[in-house]
Amino acid sequence: MVTPETTPLSTLCDQADKVLQEWLQYTVDWVTVALHQSVDKTKTRDDWTRLLLVRSGGAICWRVEAICEHVNILSWFSESGSALFPSIAALARVWLGRAPSNAFQERVFSTGGIVMSSLRTRTDNHRAEMQVVLKHNRKEIRRMEATTSDSSES
Repeated sequence: MVTPETTPLSTLCDQADKVLQEWLQYTVDWVTVALHQSVDKTKTRDDWTRLLLVRSGGAICWRVEAICEHVNILSWFSESGSALFPSIAALARVWLGRAPSNAFQERVFSTGGIVMSSLRTRTDNHRAEMQVVLKHNRKEIRRMEATTSDSSES
C-alpha cells in the first residue's frame, strides 16, 4: 500500500528539509577563512579574532561588517561551501543568475518621489512611512470618508 509518507515527493521534501537544516546550523570559522584568504600575512589568528569578533551582552558575535570587508564570501563558498552543499550552490546559481527586472527598482524610485520633492528634501522615517501608506491607500481612505459622510447625513 502506498502512503503519502512513502511517495517520492515526500522523500524529496524530507531530504530538502534535512539539507536546509544542515545549512542553517552550519557555522563557518571566519577567522580561519580570513587567515587563509588574507594578502597581509603579518596578521595572526589573534589579530583576525580581535578584528572579526565582538563581545556583546556576554555573548561573542561575528562583526558582519568586518567579515564582509575582509573576507571574500563568494570565494569561500566557491572553494568550500559549494562542495559541502551542492544543492544550495545550484539554487544560488539559479537565483543569482536571473536577469534583474527594472520594475521593482522603478516602483522604489516612484515611491521615493512620494516622500521627496524639490520642496521637501528631508523627512524622518516615521513621517515618510505614513506618507507612503496614505498614498498607497488613498482610494480606500476616500471610500471610507464617503461612507462616513453618507452615514452622518442620514
